Amino acid sequence: MTDRGCAANSYCIPLQLAPALGFHTDLEMDDLSALATHLWALAEQPPTTEAKAEVLNALQHKREGIQAIAAQVLGAWGGRESVAALRGWLTECQRRESGWAARGVAVSQLARLVESQDANWILDLYLTVPGWIAKHELFPLVRALAPEVARSRLVAALRDPDWVNRHAAVKAIGNMALGDRRRLLLPLIDDPDRNVQKSARFLSQEA
Repeated sequence: MTDRGCAANSYCIPLQLAPALGFHTDLEMDDLSALATHLWALAEQPPTTEAKAEVLNALQHKREGIQAIAAQVLGAWGGRESVAALRGWLTECQRRESGWAARGVAVSQLARLVESQDANWILDLYLTVPGWIAKHELFPLVRALAPEVARSRLVAALRDPDWVNRHAAVKAIGNMALGDRRRLLLPLIDDPDRNVQKSARFLSQEA
């Protein structure tokens, strides 16, 4: 663990960056600092019923920085309860106009924990969320899936009428360890959309 409990390679928001996430007065900052320190300490211990309740409560804190720390505690604990809580928080963050930082934390922590049983909801979300930026935010979740459980949905999406979904499928397939990914991507080099063409050409060469 690094930086007050942040897991190595995790999407961690250090406390010193908290002002950018909405922290204000010195007095409030002292209280928030104490809460953050307490939450990081919980991440180092086995989750008790009381600790779980504290972290879930912190996930709904008015300050996004505290929410982000709570999410990272859940990621450190792992387990299906953490997946469910993080999934719910991700859904909430997707409704925020400027929630990109929180969404990044939610996705990074979920990507550590997802299993094959999560494939359906992850791919549903990836292929229904509007716009390529939103899909890009979710990409680490898709990449965390085992290729064999994601393959059929992604291959079907290569024929989606929406170019954004075709592009998303090309990106996912091109970054998965699929033995036939080059064969799957080559037809998309002639896709009607130039963005899809470019990605298919580049990723098929990398395969």
